[in-house]
Amino acid sequence: MAKGTILRARRVQIAAFGLIRQRDVSAWQLLYVSSDLRGNPEATVTTVLTAKNATPDPNRPLIAFQCAIDAVADQCFPSYALRHGARSFGANPHFEYFMIACLLQRGWAVSVADHEGLDGRFGAPREPGYRGLDGVRAALDFAPLGLDATTRVAIWGYSGGGMAGAWMAEMAATYAGLVATGDTLITGHPVSRMSGPQVLPDDFSCSRDENLATLELLEDLDADLIIPGHGEPWCGPIRKAVLAARRNA
Repeated sequence: MAKGTILRARRVQIAAFGLIRQRDVSAWQLLYVSSDLRGNPEATVTTVLTAKNATPDPNRPLIAFQCAIDAVADQCFPSYALRHGARSFGANPHFEYFMIACLLQRGWAVSVADHEGLDGRFGAPREPGYRGLDGVRAALDFAPLGLDATTRVAIWGYSGGGMAGAWMAEMAATYAGLVATGDTLITGHPVSRMSGPQVLPDDFSCSRDENLATLELLEDLDADLIIPGHGEPWCGPIRKAVLAARRNA
């Protein structure tokens, strides 16, 4: 099965410190396909949250929130610690929930993956990034959220969550088919009348010829989601985006 495929989903009740029900929050837990550090398939969980009864909307930003689990016991995983009835006093997700609540109040959606996996491998390389990225894939495909491939995604993490977030950024290009093109390839600009793949306008580029030549470095990448320096994200094979940028030049 494809990575990020949702195997099961269930509604859950979120509670501060496992005790105080958060009645203004809608939350689900998604069991989805991911990988361990050797690339072997495994299942893991993300908790996805929105404000109560939020209208499904692909324009709603998604925050991939990596909790500072900083433990090997599954009582400290967010999928347990964030739920009503959890007995994990002192677990970091209890305190980080209040940051998550602030994000929800802004109208954003949040995905909180169990980035240490089933065995609680704290500090392991690569696999926290795999689980976080596949959690994003699962959240984007989960119909009640109404998100899609055009949804803006940001990574948040502190301490052990910062390690997991760094691995997400490190593995995104090779594992998730995502590439940040900066200003080498953009999809819009305040002074451009075009929308879609293009190069920077001449007034903002030192050399259009060099810019076009640099597109060759992108052409053969295995990526189908482009995050440009200017403009909206672009979905589709990067080779097509490069061809379109050359035509528009």
